[in-house]
Order: sequence, then C-alpha cells, then structure tokens
Amino acid sequence: MKLNTLVILALMALTMTITSCGEDPIPGCTDESAESFDPTATEDNGSCVYTRDKFLGDYLADLDCAGILSLINTEGFALTISESLSEDVNEVTVTLGNLGIDLKGIVSGNAINLSAMVENFPYDPDGDGVPNFFANLTVGGGAVLDAAGEILDGALTVGVVAVETGVMIDTDTCDILGVKQ
Repeated sequence: MKLNTLVILALMALTMTITSCGEDPIPGCTDESAESFDPTATEDNGSCVYTRDKFLGDYLADLDCAGILSLINTEGFALTISESLSEDVNEVTVTLGNLGIDLKGIVSGNAINLSAMVENFPYDPDGDGVPNFFANLTVGGGAVLDAAGEILDGALTVGVVAVETGVMIDTDTCDILGVKQ
C-alpha cells in the first residue's frame, strides 16, 4: 500500500512538471510600429529598429538663407537629430547648433517634416552682437535622407514677425545640407 502511494505521488509530481513546462519564449521585436517587427516573437529582446533611427546622429551642416535671414548663413555647423521625449517613435528633435534652435521632426520613410515656433529670436542684421530687435520665427519644411543614410538635404521656410509690433517682416527660405558624422 505504501509502495502504491509513493508511485502515485511520483506520477503526480512528474505530470505536474511536464504540464507546467510551456513553450520557450521566442525572442525578437514585438512592437508592430518598428521596421524590424517579428510577428513570431513572444518576448521583446530590445532589437526593435524604428524608421527614425536612420536619422539619429550628428551632422556637419550648411545653412543658406536667401533673404532677410541671410545673416544666419553658416557653413559647417553642428546639427543633431535625437529621439524626441514624446511617446511617438516617429518623432525626433532636430537641434540647429549654431542657432540653439530645436525643431520638431516627424519621420516617414526617408523624409522628415520639420516645424517649430521660436520666440524672441535676437535679430542682428549688422552682425555686431547687439540685436536690432527680437523676432518670433515660424519654421516649417523638410528634408530627405539619401539611400546610404549619410546626406540630409532639404529646405526650411521661416516667417519672421517683430515681437514688439507683431508685424510680419518677411518670409525666407533656407536650404539645409548635412553630412552624417
């Protein structure tokens, strides 16, 4: 009788061990919004790659404005594209290092749409370090990253409004060209 009880207990323990083992997790990217999404993955392993990732990094850039903003034309300034603080995996922050301006960027494929409202920008047309007035800038535009992921080429349209008077001074177009470092 003792032997039968021990055999039954051993069989029950073996059955519980066998039935408690599930399938092994399949590691991979489980985020459907990622380019590297793996529909067979059951456990995220941190391998997700997003469309925005190819844009991230530092660029050596040139800014060439045709009109009123030509005073900010710059060759060889630092442009940085970084992940945004938002939850949107397609949103980035584009920092124009020479101006200290952050633009919001939304990535789609190899294109990035840019926008920003910059308040109290010190406008110094004579370049003497003393602003003649302060302007609010409305920035919009976009750029395209080449297939190799190294050249960023685009344009910004900038509306310039005098802070003191609220009068629209001008609209300018600025070409931007950057090489990933």
